[in-house]
Amino acid sequence: AKFKYSKTLQNNILVKEDQILISAGSRLVFDKGFDLLISGISNLNKNLLNKIKVKIVGSGEEKDNLNEMIIRYKLENIIEIIPWMEFDDFKMLIFNSDIFIHPARFDAYGSSALAMALGTPVIGSVNSGASIERIDHGENGFIYEPNNILELKKYMELLINNNYLRQEMGIKARKKSLKYGSTIVAEKLIKELI
Repeated sequence: AKFKYSKTLQNNILVKEDQILISAGSRLVFDKGFDLLISGISNLNKNLLNKIKVKIVGSGEEKDNLNEMIIRYKLENIIEIIPWMEFDDFKMLIFNSDIFIHPARFDAYGSSALAMALGTPVIGSVNSGASIERIDHGENGFIYEPNNILELKKYMELLINNNYLRQEMGIKARKKSLKYGSTIVAEKLIKELI
């Protein structure tokens, strides 16, 4: 079983104990699709928005555009962009997340494999690298078309509303990740992030 937020992490990311933490992270560039993620979140109903906190970790040329979107959709209390953090801190954030989203238009590998290895269910686009090879749709995560905001919204709603499903998918994600060597995952992820 996963532990809910460590006190230190909770203070650093300002998430209440009863909120669902959604994380995502990579370079903030167009191909990574964080604008699509923000659009998907903006389509959630108010009751669901009150249940979640979203932390997007990264730096890059799209940061100002993403912050403008967050303001335009009035999501400042829901979504926070955090500058890139140390890898161990990023791992801790993902481990403590209830859901990890990989919304890429294109990503050669990405953080989906890391999230799955940490037992966090992933919603990943068909173009998000490891997601397509590792997620068994509906079993250990969800796969969707990156530009299909309504499909992304549907999978977010399913996981936000169903604690049991999140836990089961997290267990199955971790089990599937054990079939892949951790050295290979770490090397690919570090290469992608650098």
